[in-house]
Amino acid sequence: MAIQHVNVAIKRDEYTTLRVQVAKWEVPILHLVHKEGAVSELEGTPYADVDPPSVQDEYRRLQAKYRPIVNDDGSPGQHPVVMVYGSFGGSPLLAQAIQEATIEKPADLMGDVTSAPEVLPISPVATPKAKGKKAATPAASLM
Repeated sequence: MAIQHVNVAIKRDEYTTLRVQVAKWEVPILHLVHKEGAVSELEGTPYADVDPPSVQDEYRRLQAKYRPIVNDDGSPGQHPVVMVYGSFGGSPLLAQAIQEATIEKPADLMGDVTSAPEVLPISPVATPKAKGKKAATPAASLM
């Protein structure tokens, strides 16, 4: 079995864009958690050479990974997993999403199938250089 993943870019602020790889069913949660236009799907469709998780285990994993949304008044809001996939109780919507992202591993995907971890950050955090200040270098700190 193989699970379809999606490469996404998440723009956190003007200077920080994270590139991650998540299971296909996690993308709707990312769109909900981040502001409009912050999540974009990148080219490529990687597959993880693993069996699909149980719906209950995946639901719990997603609830642990994402925090409840905070309302405008600062009070705790609903959990994004509940908003996307409904209350627990077997979550038929999540079961369907997992099933749609699970395929038999065809021979032509053998080169594209990875055993990589679920989330792969591949973009460093960039910070702006302060005006008028010289950037510190490793060599300068040794002097």
